[in-house]
Formats: sequence, C-alpha cells, structure tokens
Amino acid sequence: MRWQDWHDPKGPHVGELVVLLDEQGNAVGTAAKREVHDERTPLHLAFSCYVFDGRGSLLVTRRAWHKATWPGVWTNSVCGHPGPGEGIAEAVVRRARQELGVDLKALRLALPRFRYEAVMRNGVRENEMCPVFTALTSGTISSDPEEVAEAGHVEGRVVAESAEAIRSAGLPVEEVSLGSTPTVRSALSERGVTECRPGTYVYNDRITAQLDACEWTDCALTILATVVSTAVPGQAVIHAGSKALGREPSEGEGDGYGALLDRPDVIVRRLSEEHGMLDLSDTDWRPAVGEQVRVVPNHVCVAVHLHEVVYGIRGNQVETSWPVMARGRRPLRSSVEV
Repeated sequence: MRWQDWHDPKGPHVGELVVLLDEQGNAVGTAAKREVHDERTPLHLAFSCYVFDGRGSLLVTRRAWHKATWPGVWTNSVCGHPGPGEGIAEAVVRRARQELGVDLKALRLALPRFRYEAVMRNGVRENEMCPVFTALTSGTISSDPEEVAEAGHVEGRVVAESAEAIRSAGLPVEEVSLGSTPTVRSALSERGVTECRPGTYVYNDRITAQLDACEWTDCALTILATVVSTAVPGQAVIHAGSKALGREPSEGEGDGYGALLDRPDVIVRRLSEEHGMLDLSDTDWRPAVGEQVRVVPNHVCVAVHLHEVVYGIRGNQVETSWPVMARGRRPLRSSVEV
C-alpha cells in the first residue's frame, strides 16, 4: 500500500499517531507522534500547506517555542501529519481549522512526492515524505496560541527588507513603519522596524475582536441607539442605520454590521440609512420600545467619521466630549459663501 492509498473515508482519525513509510513510500506501520522524532527519526508521512488570501498574500506562521522540532522557526501556513485511516487532504483541512481557525477552499496538491531530511543543532532529525498543498481562504485567521507562536503576512517582512535594500543602494532610511492594529503587539519586535501605526487600536471594534487582536471588553467606542419597534417577532429595530454605523462588513460572511456591547450574540443583521435591525434569534432578551442599546460597530474608523462629536463616558456619566476635527467637513451650522 502506497501513501496515496492510505485512506479510509469512513475511518476515524487516530490522534497523535503518525504513519511510517518504507523507502518506496509504502505504509508499513504507525508510531506515537511524541516519540517518533529523535536522532534516528524513521521516514513518515506528513504534509505542508501554503494558504493565500483573496489578495494573493501568503500567510506564514511561526512554530510554537515548545515544539520538539524547529521551535520558533518561520515556516509554511500550516503543516502536520495525517493519522492512520485519514486522507491527506482531509488532514490538511482539519489542521487548518485547528491551528488557524479557517476553512480552506481550492485545495491543490502541488508537490505530491516531496521528501526532505533536516537535522537540528541538537541532532534531532526530521525525515518526512511531505506532499505540499496550496489553498485559498476568505476566513479570518484565528490562530491557536498553543500551536502557532505568531502569524503574519509576508508583506510585513518585505517592508524591513526593502528598507535594508534601499540603504544598501546608498539612500538613507530613518524610519521603517509597519502598522495596523492586529499586528501592533508584534510589529515593534521585528528587526529593523522603528515605528508602528495602529489606528483602530485607540478604540478597538468588532472586526478587531474577531481577529483576536483585542478582547470584546476592550472595545471602547459604541453607538448609542434607541429601540423604536418590536413589531416583528425575533427582531427589533433601532434608529441607527448606515449613517450612524457605516456599512462595513464584518470578517464573517453575512455576519451583520455590529453587535451589542453587553449582548454580543445580538447583531445588527440589516441596515437602511436610518435604521438597523437587531437579530434576536440567538437570545432570550426581548427589548422594549424606548430601551437604549450600545452598538459596537464593525469598523470604528468609519463610524467615528460619521459623527461630529465623541462623548467620553465613565459608568453612566458623560465626563467630557471631543469634536471630530479630522473629518474635513465644515462645523455644524456654518455658512458657505457663494
């Protein structure tokens, strides 16, 4: 039996076992994953997958520091070992869900017979027949911190490398700036980076929370809205629509345009310009007309731009307010010369 045939679509995945191979790629047995890697690692079956997003950017991951092999090393998007009775493609999909929290599409076998050996400084040997796959995802990366120490797109590294190339050409580069809220925690640790520019970070928002770049309780800005109708069972209408929340989609397809701060399972499912529809299908809460709610917008930058003033609240008391000066619009009630 060759490794391509080592597949039982009805067979269960056996955790923490790897498939041992002979030199011709035939399956000859199994071994415990935690014991197979040493100075005499036998040839065994693995896989590697490179995942691209809709823009064509490649996701790379850094192996967790507790790994027995190659801890802390930047590598592919996801890798692993099929278990006995598990097809390799099924193993790739499973592992991507476990490590990255995404579903793969357009999975393609690029190098079916790739094999490699590598020896670490401590003598531990890697010895794998490792078919290489490529795949696409439109999902949000939600990495398992026990499996992936750090995840980032290749373009982040390219910035620092480009700066060094410019310096090598004789041109000065004083600032190397990376930025976005999801990468702020790791951006400044990159060699050569002098600056990061998190924007959403000052408030956080629903998309940032979906990216695991903040906790839900870190979302500081909300839109205060009033329930104006509960006439339709299973929903409530608030008087905050696209003119108050923006129409930025969330990271989950069809996942609405915001969620309630104290009830994140209640989402703003649909919007008109002036109104939003709260989906109550996942909650027992039934609001009354006139009740006020606080909506965490999907994208706080858009929401702030739609308002003239931001109010600072501590508890239930308004303590201060700030005009939104950077909107680039005329002050309210200002006249226009014609």
